[in-house]
Amino acid sequence: MSRAFLPHILSVLLLCITLLHYSQVGEYRELTEKLVPAKLWREWTSLFVSGKPLYDTQQDTEATTTQQRTGPTPADILEMERQAILNEGDFQEYKVC
Repeated sequence: MSRAFLPHILSVLLLCITLLHYSQVGEYRELTEKLVPAKLWREWTSLFVSGKPLYDTQQDTEATTTQQRTGPTPADILEMERQAILNEGDFQEYKVC
């Protein structure tokens, strides 16, 4: 592949990611018929910027309780990272108030 196509590929990738972010906003507005609260918008934006999924990725809890696990699964690690990002945003908001 030529390097000339790289900027085009990156711009298409960025567009796809942006559309995923705004689909979350559209879904919220469709369900509530209201604007997205500023706190929720900041949380989604921080997850988006850090590359974490906007939707919860937790597996079915019944399936995980029936299995014997020796440690956290990749989904568990991803969820812990998501929560750490959201907690940091809450802390920054608390410091400002």
